[in-house]
Amino acid sequence: MINLSTRSLLHGRLACFVDWIAPGVNHDDAIRVQAAEVRARISGQAVDDGLTIRSTPNSGSFAKRTGLRRHMRGNTVVEGQDVDLPFVVSPDTVDDEKLDSLLDRFDRYAAASYPSTKRDRTKSSVVLDFVASGLRYDLVPMLAVPGTNERQVLIRRDGERRETSVQQHIEFVRTRTKESQLQAGRVQFNECVRLLKWWRCIREGASTSGLAVPSFLIDLLAATAFDQCGVET
Repeated sequence: MINLSTRSLLHGRLACFVDWIAPGVNHDDAIRVQAAEVRARISGQAVDDGLTIRSTPNSGSFAKRTGLRRHMRGNTVVEGQDVDLPFVVSPDTVDDEKLDSLLDRFDRYAAASYPSTKRDRTKSSVVLDFVASGLRYDLVPMLAVPGTNERQVLIRRDGERRETSVQQHIEFVRTRTKESQLQAGRVQFNECVRLLKWWRCIREGASTSGLAVPSFLIDLLAATAFDQCGVET
């Protein structure tokens, strides 16, 4: 059995640690303003290029409040406060439905909108890296689903098309976070997700087998645990 003083010490350390790995909230308003600006500039370039943008919903760890601080220990860089910006397009041509073609176009839009800003290209997005502020914005092209703004099609590198819902992903986490705030335990649902992400970063850094655990899987595992167990005191 853990005695009361040890339990209290562990609880205090956990409380400090949970707060420490979270991104600072002091710049949230500035992030929202800059994200809106990025959306407007990129969408303007798309309109000029003849590409129809249906919507740009909130997405990712910033919207779900599950992101990690940029540095865990010293200069160890982790996922940090990245901001996902999906751009849901209505394709007019066959090329508009191809991932490489869409990424080429969004790379041009980013270069025209922010010529002095560092850009990177991932397998499914174009990243704008604002080095001075430590913020990165992932421009993620997706395809619209006719008749609804609540579902989108994510195009995979291998050509697979996966229907999803950015809005429902956000609600999936937010609902459980809100429920956890009504319980007596210290670690809220989104903080549990954040702790698992921190653990993933440690394990992936030490792994020689190419370990990679998707963030969505972590959301699902944490949700299953919360739905079954709630938040313990």
